[in-house]
Amino acid sequence: MSKGVIYVVTGSQKYIDECIFSANSFKNQCPDIPVTLFTDNHSIKDSCFDNLNLINDSIHPWKIKVKYMLDSPYQYTLFLDSDTQVVQPIYELFSYLDEYDLAVAPGPSVNRKTKPPKLLDYVGQGNYNTGVLLYKKSEKTHQFLSKWLEMIMAQDDDQLVGNWGDQTFFNKLINSKYHTTIDVKFQIFSNKVYNVRPVMIEKLKNDGELGNAEIFHVHDLKNKQHRIKETIE
Repeated sequence: MSKGVIYVVTGSQKYIDECIFSANSFKNQCPDIPVTLFTDNHSIKDSCFDNLNLINDSIHPWKIKVKYMLDSPYQYTLFLDSDTQVVQPIYELFSYLDEYDLAVAPGPSVNRKTKPPKLLDYVGQGNYNTGVLLYKKSEKTHQFLSKWLEMIMAQDDDQLVGNWGDQTFFNKLINSKYHTTIDVKFQIFSNKVYNVRPVMIEKLKNDGELGNAEIFHVHDLKNKQHRIKETIE
């Protein structure tokens, strides 16, 4: 059974640099699992990528993300956003796909009216974060991903801001139980382990759980990695 990680990154060099940092962090922990990058950048030669698939799309990056998730070369795929860092081996994460077709972590519940935003709860009900996403290759998951793509493609690019991202449409599908109508087996994994957002870090530290974190999902990690390492230790 083939397993692998995919990234879909286009546009600004800062996102490419983020992705290279993320992919290297994954390879440091799981060196024998291949990584595929879908990108419009022709100058990448970093050894952290086992496969480079050059693409040429003028559509919105969130639309590109969903579109190329359909082209994963693996039976078991872990999609990672470019702004992630893997800090421990995550081989066990793929085991979710032995039983389930699709797995994701919840986003936290956050009061964004405060400055800085305040964590209300680790789990935001009905709010799933698609920056770390597992899926199994099958006709059922292809149908789910295709429906997700259809929904986001119908949205005008200039409206894809704020809450109207790819994640919005994913959540609509899950919360409407679309996955159950096509018999996609869906599971939730812990965001405290596999998708730690910035607003969660301080509480995880105070709760003595930060050392269990395996994937951080934080912008500008390349510059923040030492601070995160110091926080964990």
